[in-house]
Parts: sequence; structure tokens; C-alpha cells
Amino acid sequence: PELWNQLAELGIPGLLVPEAFGGLSMNEIDLALLLEETGRAALCEPVVATAVGTALLIESEDRARTEAWLPQVASGEARLAVGYTQSPFVADAHVANLLLLPSGDEVHALLPGEVKLEAQPSNDGSQRLFRVFFEPSESSCLAKGAAGRALLDSALDRGAFACAAEALGVADRLIELAVQYAGQRVQFGVPIGSFQAVKHMLADVKVKLEYARSHVYRASHSVAHAGASRALDSSMAKLAACDAAREAAKISLQV
Repeated sequence: PELWNQLAELGIPGLLVPEAFGGLSMNEIDLALLLEETGRAALCEPVVATAVGTALLIESEDRARTEAWLPQVASGEARLAVGYTQSPFVADAHVANLLLLPSGDEVHALLPGEVKLEAQPSNDGSQRLFRVFFEPSESSCLAKGAAGRALLDSALDRGAFACAAEALGVADRLIELAVQYAGQRVQFGVPIGSFQAVKHMLADVKVKLEYARSHVYRASHSVAHAGASRALDSSMAKLAACDAAREAAKISLQV
């Protein structure tokens, strides 16, 4: 909680929150740069979920919930968790003050006392994953039918873009660490960074990173402006950025 409050003082949770509710009124183009830095720092906080959840509350046009929750998100008093129909698990559900969860073509907004959590193992020790069980009701329904499907599509595209932006920061940091090490580690009397094989590996992964960066920035624009190619741009960004991050992990370990 202390760290989250510090992030709130910087305006991070409230980046997408309208100024009228205490936020910064920025968009995903600004968010992309911020998420690169959270990825670079391997920040284990629900920044992505809070950004996606903020947008869902705004796009739902549920005025009562928007007015009730967005000021709390901007101030750091509330953290959000988001479920996706494509995944059985919800990250950071145990610390969320509001959970936005799918049920068919509906999106439901639930308080912690209205859900049951079942912790799941993760191969990433920093991830806290849960199955979330709840009973959908009319009072918890944020949107349904066509409006619900639109929100679910928006959440998936925004989440994919956000994860891609974090992956850029991860890849960039891994390359940086590998280059630093290659300049310090001496073999046969010279730094290993002078070896052609090492230089080529690092150069190749740097190319993958910069190739992915253009996709992520394009996706940020598409998501911010609800572009017609939003789904395609977000998918391409996530594919390219995660591929670059995977390759950076592999190469940096080898170096």
C-alpha cells in the first residue's frame, strides 16, 4: 500500500482518469512511455489492470460508478483488477478494491466481499494469480449485450497493448544489462563484448526491440483514438514486443 500511494502521488494510477475526477486526463500514447518504465523496473504492481479498468469504467457510461470510483483510483485509495474472457485467471485480485469481471457478454463490477478467490500457482514469483468465483446480478452489471461485448473487446485490446509496452522496457533493460556485462567480463585478455559472435547476438535482439517499438507506438495511437485497426495493431504489438523480450532474456542469459 505504501508503494502504491507513492505511485499515486506521481499520478501513475490516475493517468487516464479525467481531470474532473482528480486525474491527469492523458491517454494511451502517454501511458505507453510510462509502461515502458514499469517494465524496465519489473514493477510488480497492478498498473496495467488499473489502466484497463479505468478505461472500462469511463467507456461503460455508468455515471454512478464512474463518479464513485475514479476519484479513488486517482488518489491511490482504490486498485482495480480486470478479468478477460480469454483467461481463467485474474492477476492481483487479492489487493483489488473493485474487480471488473466478464460473464458471457456482460461485464460486472464487484467488491472484494462479493467474490471468492482461489489462489493459483505461477512460474513467475512476482505474479499473484487467482480464479475468481461470483454470482452475476443485475446490480453488479456494468454493461451487457452489444455494450458488454464492446467493453470486453476494448479491455482485451488495451490489455494487450499495455503488456506489449511493458515488454519493451523489459527487453531494453535486459539488453542494457548484457551490454554492461560484456564490457566488463574479460576472456583471453579482452572484454567478451569485443567478440563478433557476442556483438551480433546483441545487435540482432536490439533490432527486434526497435522493430517492436514501432508496433507498440502504433497500437497506443489506435487504442487512444479507438482506431478501426485497434485489435490488429494491439495484437501485432503484443506479438512483436513479447518476442523481443523473450529473445532478450535468452540472449542476455547466454552473454
